[in-house]
Amino acid sequence: MAMTTTAVDADERGDLARAQGLATQARSVSELAHSLLDGMPDEKKTDAAWQALQLVYLGTGQAANSLLPAYASTHGIGRAQLAEAKTSMDKARTALPAMCFDIPADVETPGPT
Repeated sequence: MAMTTTAVDADERGDLARAQGLATQARSVSELAHSLLDGMPDEKKTDAAWQALQLVYLGTGQAANSLLPAYASTHGIGRAQLAEAKTSMDKARTALPAMCFDIPADVETPGPT
């Protein structure tokens, strides 16, 4: 979500190259996460946390897509998609241990420029 948020920020500032570069990376991360969750056993897929996380990665991926030329018709929906993803993340946080959301100190997240 952080990378997609930074991409949307860059887009809103008119820095299209940065926005599209970050959006491409964010989309890849979201697709990987969505795929990993989809690979979970079927009995886990009814769990509220699993469903919330699927919505997080779907919304984050759609927000990233909205910045890419191939999805020009959806341009401008990024903030709304991220808001929905945040709501789903808040639901997932209540159902999972806090350690699931810790970012290790050695992991860099892009920040505003």
